Amino acid sequence: MGVSGDCASLWSAATVRHRSIRLPEQRTLRTTGIQGNSIGIVQLIPSHTIPGLIPAVAGWLYNEWGRHLPGRSPETAEHALRQEPDARGLPTTLIAVEDDEPMGVARLVEFDLDSRPDLSPWLASVFVPEGKRSRGTGTLVCSGIVEIARERGFSTLYLFTPDRASFYERQGWSVMGHERHRDKEVTLMKLELD
Repeated sequence: MGVSGDCASLWSAATVRHRSIRLPEQRTLRTTGIQGNSIGIVQLIPSHTIPGLIPAVAGWLYNEWGRHLPGRSPETAEHALRQEPDARGLPTTLIAVEDDEPMGVARLVEFDLDSRPDLSPWLASVFVPEGKRSRGTGTLVCSGIVEIARERGFSTLYLFTPDRASFYERQGWSVMGHERHRDKEVTLMKLELD
């Protein structure tokens, strides 16, 4: 695989550093994570290009959020992950993969919060399984979605979170206010991409 362009960004999170290089063949971000003495290669890959990993990631998303929603099933989660992005890049799902194993996921979607249909697009479904956390993977998948939103010309990106506002603030997001979502108060946040 040929690499074009130079290193675009240097991200750091906790004890892990990630260097981003674009691989044009798959629109993949390839990163090297350094933690202690171990070095691992983590790639951000669009979900629709790796169908073999979709069932596991769909299971994560369904168990974390979908099982609480009427009409949702593991199959509806799989369908969402198989969607190819439209010309605007919506929806896009990035899966962090290390040694052919999914490590985390994040999505760029048109709408995510029912009470705010006026805002778009959204960073959504950010998830890293418990045993794979504290390695910078959450920051990595979020950064990949931010890069795609920028490339597509969006000026602002939105998200909501019930309990992780400080995680996103460390990545430059700002609090817009609070909303009610499914009988819980959530923090509404934005990131200016200009």
